[in-house]
Amino acid sequence: MANQTSSHTQQAHNPGAALGIAGFILAFVGVQVVGLILSIIGYHKSKVAGFKNRLAVAGIVLNIVFMVIAIPIIAAITIVAYNGVTARANLDTARSNASDVLSYAEAFNADNGRYPDSLADFSAGTASTKLYSGITIINTNGGTTLDLTAATGKTNIWYQYDGPKGAATGGRITYWDYTNNKISDTVLYVGDGSSNSALFSDVN
Repeated sequence: MANQTSSHTQQAHNPGAALGIAGFILAFVGVQVVGLILSIIGYHKSKVAGFKNRLAVAGIVLNIVFMVIAIPIIAAITIVAYNGVTARANLDTARSNASDVLSYAEAFNADNGRYPDSLADFSAGTASTKLYSGITIINTNGGTTLDLTAATGKTNIWYQYDGPKGAATGGRITYWDYTNNKISDTVLYVGDGSSNSALFSDVN
């Protein structure tokens, strides 16, 4: 009975016991940095007072192990989330630019009785509007290349016209899809341009 009383008294006077318990528990609830700090403090207090603190030691080990495992996972999740947000923001920019080109083409037709069919038509502006200077109208460079990629998609818009040169009756507008990392499947049309149009020509 005396030994049992002595054991209880010794445990009650272990100054780092509570911190050791708290640090051990926190290792399992996602706050390992705090758990590690409490475990270290608890271990130090117990050691100075001449006591052992196994829970504090276990808390130190577990908190470090969980931190080593969790940090790369959290970093990976953060990067994926950031990339997703960035892709959506860039796609919004590309869509907005494509919409601006559509509005400009319609205004050009209203002012000139035809749709744009040259790069000069986009750079010159019309009596009622000008195309935003941050947008670059591109072509396929004679059918060989198309500078529409993730690197250029925030500024470059692919425009082709429908109908004869100098009397274009419509057009189509294509942009970069950042969420799927490819040329968008969504195409905007002006005038009589449509997915059924037999021939579109590049502006030059």
